[in-house]
Amino acid sequence: MATTAEKYGDVVVLSVESEFSGDTISQFRRVAEEQTTPENLWFVLDFEKAVSMDSNALDSLLWFRDRVETNTGLVKVCGLDETCSKIFELTRFDRKFEIFDNVTDAIKSYE
Repeated sequence: MATTAEKYGDVVVLSVESEFSGDTISQFRRVAEEQTTPENLWFVLDFEKAVSMDSNALDSLLWFRDRVETNTGLVKVCGLDETCSKIFELTRFDRKFEIFDNVTDAIKSYE
């Protein structure tokens, strides 16, 4: 499974594995829609196991952020490797999302 969801207290962690493109994006959107409920307001997108992402993936991240923020929620990102981190920097997504090195730090930031 390319995208999984786990809940840690009040925080939902969506983990994306492999390449974040094509079918992975469709699966991400399905899982994200299932998790976007009035009860779930805090999210962490974990890219520790992701190796790349394309422009459609970036569009999906904005879609998800907008969906969550509509419910007054918040999305944070963690685990970007060097390639994905550079993509975030070049596209200025590093200004759109708060970024953490790992899941633990991202979850703790909600305390």
